[in-house]
Amino acid sequence: MSKFLKVLIALAAVTAMASTAMASDFSLKGYYQVRGITYDNLDLNDAAADNANGVDQRMRLWFNGAANENVKGVFAVEVDNVWGDTGATGKQVGKIGSDAKSQIEVKSAYLDVNLADYGVKLKAGTQGFNQAKGLIIADDAAGINVSKMINDMNLTFLWIKVAEGSKFVGSADSDYYSAQVSLKAGDFTIVPLLGYLHAANGDETTVYYGASADGKAGPVGLSLNLVLNNWDNSAANTDGAGYAATAKAVMDLGGVTTYAAVGYMGDKDNANGEFKDVSNYTNFAEVLTGGKFDNRGTVGAQAVSDTKMNWLYVKAGAKTKIGEKATLEGAIIYAQEAEDSSATVKALTYGTELDAYYTRSLADGLSLVVGGGYLFADDDAIVVGGTADDAYKLGTALTVKF
Repeated sequence: MSKFLKVLIALAAVTAMASTAMASDFSLKGYYQVRGITYDNLDLNDAAADNANGVDQRMRLWFNGAANENVKGVFAVEVDNVWGDTGATGKQVGKIGSDAKSQIEVKSAYLDVNLADYGVKLKAGTQGFNQAKGLIIADDAAGINVSKMINDMNLTFLWIKVAEGSKFVGSADSDYYSAQVSLKAGDFTIVPLLGYLHAANGDETTVYYGASADGKAGPVGLSLNLVLNNWDNSAANTDGAGYAATAKAVMDLGGVTTYAAVGYMGDKDNANGEFKDVSNYTNFAEVLTGGKFDNRGTVGAQAVSDTKMNWLYVKAGAKTKIGEKATLEGAIIYAQEAEDSSATVKALTYGTELDAYYTRSLADGLSLVVGGGYLFADDDAIVVGGTADDAYKLGTALTVKF
C-alpha cells in the first residue's frame, strides 16, 4: 500500500469520526428552485417593446454550527443564475460547460447567542431584519439584534450598518438605530417602535415613530401597521414628514381563507413622492411589485416598480385547498401613487391587477407553482410618451426544500 493511499485512508477515518462527533452540533438546510418567467409591457408603454422570457435558478444553503445549546454560528450562501450564456461575468453557471464560473453570494453570517444568565438574546453579523412588517426594512444587513424578556414584554434593540464611509478622507457613514417593545394586550400583540437613521455623516437624518398590532376580533384576524417619519437633509436644505400604513383582515369561511388589505406609503414633501425607509420593499402584487416571481436581476425588470415607496392600494383575495396536495389562490388589486411626484407631475393611477396561482406538492419536499398576474392599466399609468398598455407576467417554479 502506497504512503499516499495510507494518508488518504487515515484522513477519511478522522473525517468520519469527526463527523460522528459533530453530528448533533451541525445542521444544514436549504432549497433549490428553478423558474420559468415570461412577461410583456412592464413599462406600461405600448410604444416600446419590452417583452421577455427566460429561465433562472436559485440555491440557498444555511449552515448552523453550535458550540452548545446557547451559542451557534449561522452561515448562508446563495447562488442565482439565468439559464444560458448571458455574457455576465460570474453569472454563467447556466451556460454550456459545467465548469463555468458562478458567483456565490453570502446571504447571512452571524453569531446567535443566548445569554441565559442575563435573559438576553444576541445576534451579531449579517442577518435578516424585518421591522414594521417591511415598511422600514425587510432585508439582510450587517448589524446587531439584542432582545430581552422583561415580565411579559420583549424589548429589542437594533443597530444596522447601512453604509461605511472612508476612514481617512472624511466619512459618509450611515447607521440605523431602533428600539421596540412587544407586549400583549388582550388578544392582540402590540409593538411600538422608535428609530433613527443617521445618513451621509449626519447630512441627512430621519426619525421614525411607529406601532403595529396583530390579533383576533372574534373570527377575524386583524393586522395593523403605522409608521411616521420626520426627515431633514441639511446638505440640500430640505425637510419633511412621511407616512406609511397598512391594514389587513383575514377570515376563514369554511375551508376558504379570505382577506382584504389596504396600504398607503407616501410623502408629499419629498420631491420623489416617496416614503423614506432603510431598505425599499413592499411586495403586494405580481406585475406591480414582483410577487412570487420577484426580481432577481436575471430575466430583466420583473415588475412595474419594486423599489418605490409611493403607493396607495386596495387588495382582496382568497385561498383554498384542492384535495390534500394542492392550493388555489387569487387576488384583485387596485393601485396608484399615493402622492404627486413633484409640483408638476401628478400621482399616477396604475390600474387594476388580477393575480392567480396554483400550487401542488409533487413529492415530500418538492412543490410546483404556476401562475401570474394581469394589469389592466389606467390611461395615465405612464408619465411620458406612448399610450398606456396592459401588462402581464406568467411564471412557473419547481422548488425542493431540504
